[in-house]
Amino acid sequence: MGTFLSEDRAKEEQDKLKTATGLESRIVTVQDAGESSYRVVLGSFASRAAAERKAAELSGAGTVREARVVPIK
Repeated sequence: MGTFLSEDRAKEEQDKLKTATGLESRIVTVQDAGESSYRVVLGSFASRAAAERKAAELSGAGTVREARVVPIK
């Protein structure tokens, strides 16, 4: 749902999303060129199609501005 340079900012967004959607979320730390960023990942879905449907629903309802479906390992 978003990538942030500050872990605190990522946690704030994570809390807002949980309240707005009721979905579980997690923060994934990403390392790039020695720099950390924090990605907020919303939900866990059985298939890519299910994730895309939920992303479209959240975007269409205005709950989020933009959603991108990516596999998390």
